[in-house]
Amino acid sequence: MAFTLCEPQDADFVEIMECAYLAFAEEPFRPLVFPGQPSMEVYQKHAQALIKARDKDPSLSYRIVRQTSTGKIVAASRWCFDMVGGRFPDNITVTWVGHPGSEERMWAQHCLGDINSVKKETMSGPHCELALCFTHPAFQRRGVGTLMMEWGLTTAQAMGLQTFVFGMGMAESFYKRWFQCARHVIYRFDRWPNQPTLQYTVFYTSTNEH
Repeated sequence: MAFTLCEPQDADFVEIMECAYLAFAEEPFRPLVFPGQPSMEVYQKHAQALIKARDKDPSLSYRIVRQTSTGKIVAASRWCFDMVGGRFPDNITVTWVGHPGSEERMWAQHCLGDINSVKKETMSGPHCELALCFTHPAFQRRGVGTLMMEWGLTTAQAMGLQTFVFGMGMAESFYKRWFQCARHVIYRFDRWPNQPTLQYTVFYTSTNEH
């Protein structure tokens, strides 16, 4: 089965979001990134947010993988090739998860605030970040992820950038093929017992490896 790697058009982002919700359906961190139950309205909302962020930040680059015979989007990734550094703020305010004052939002604020702090510390200078990467469940283990990784890491290497990814869930085993592990973090919250335990691994590669 043949696949094609390409840059998405604006009209592709709704389908990208549909693929993302399928890929992350069983992942406990999904509400942190893409909250809301799957629906066309939710897909369109998140698609517009991704397009707006991409247009605002020239360092962002998306790649999708299509099934050549059908044109179906089966995977996507978002890369940031930051030649300057310093793009992470001192603090972030979560407004897209839960309601103000809710347990869900406080949990999300704590998790994402901590992750932002680690990213700010880890990626303070010029770098490449693989900020998002997923494959449709029906097309995993077919070399689709490899197409995206080879493109992104080769591009970063040509630019002289060290690449980082904060891996969560099932993707961690995949990233181990491409990166070294810098640190592993587990979040367990007694004060928010209804929220899931989360864990992530900071992966990196040197500028002369891929």
